[in-house]
Amino acid sequence: MPNVLESVGEKTIEHLDYVGSLNIQWWATLRAMLYSLPFVGNPYRWRATVSQMLEIGVDAMPMVSLMSICTGFIFAMQGASELRRFGALRYVVDLVAVGFTRELGPLMTAIAVSGRSGSAFAAEIGTMKVTEELDSLRVMALEPIEFVLAPKYLAALIAVPCLSVVANLCGILAGALFMFFSIRLTPVLYLRYVFEAIDLRDVVMGLIKSVIFGTIIAQVGCLEGFRVQGGPDSVGRSTTSAVVKSTFLVIVADATFARAPKEGAEVLVGGEGHPKGLEAGYYVKPTVFVNVTNDMTIAQEEIFGPVLSVIAYDSEDEAIRIANDSKYGLHSAVMGKDLDRARRVASQLRAGRVVINNMTDDAQAPWGGFKYSGVGREYGKYGIDAFLEPKAILE
Repeated sequence: MPNVLESVGEKTIEHLDYVGSLNIQWWATLRAMLYSLPFVGNPYRWRATVSQMLEIGVDAMPMVSLMSICTGFIFAMQGASELRRFGALRYVVDLVAVGFTRELGPLMTAIAVSGRSGSAFAAEIGTMKVTEELDSLRVMALEPIEFVLAPKYLAALIAVPCLSVVANLCGILAGALFMFFSIRLTPVLYLRYVFEAIDLRDVVMGLIKSVIFGTIIAQVGCLEGFRVQGGPDSVGRSTTSAVVKSTFLVIVADATFARAPKEGAEVLVGGEGHPKGLEAGYYVKPTVFVNVTNDMTIAQEEIFGPVLSVIAYDSEDEAIRIANDSKYGLHSAVMGKDLDRARRVASQLRAGRVVINNMTDDAQAPWGGFKYSGVGREYGKYGIDAFLEPKAILE
């Protein structure tokens, strides 16, 4: 038992030491990065940074592009096999576009760069350590972090997000190829669906992930190189360790992003799972969300089901603005004791049908929509006219 506790304690201290070394090295790199910037820094350091950007970014572009195209095609094909059963093949576009911008693009780029550049960093610096080149730099009053690590780190911060954008484009392109060959969806319509599905915050979050992933890859790869001890065989071990550790930390960081609260809405009633007594079939619990703001996805997207989002407002004008700040406009409702005031509010809502105080449905009243809800008409005279075809017989 003491041996087990001793082993666990040693491993814990070893991992804490590694995390501390990463933090110390990162802060030292931030201070040294000033000398690698263009115009204000050392021109030779900036030249080395550009060279590293070419190696990390441009040279890796064919590999990342091919991986993204293959993954995007497989992702679309597997998603279509399930969505086809529900007649929702059109949502393969949303699946591919959102999946790549949020997760797959940055993650696949990071794994590729980790295996390609992270190992190269560890091997290069490890070889310099074994051949005492790092000691020579210190003798010449040159800090190894400023001379070796800072250009690599700055290059990774620039190149990895750019590669993520390329991965996103290639993955979405693969989805377009699949949709064209499967249901003959035209590229123009496919791009329209893509722009409708992607939010700016998804793109920004993907770029932020890429910056963090680039930091992990550069810092872990260089630290493994600086910690090399012994002969050439230790360089190989540090190279392997750099790839394993950086890939593991990238996945942990990505999981941390995924587990973080997305936008802050809270479930007041209901939630995940089936209603009681309806365990079989496609049923959801009646759910109420609170602390919702109008910029959240749950407030902006069209949700079919017993789901209610409560959005607070301070004035009548703000309530009208919130109601109209949507890309949909099919149905609205106004509740109030003052009937004239309710009618005034209803007249300003951009929706095809507005119900005041839970009025009973009238089959003769037209039913239409604004914006993405379309301008089609159902019910009443308009619904009948929509199904009639004029025909002339001339004699």
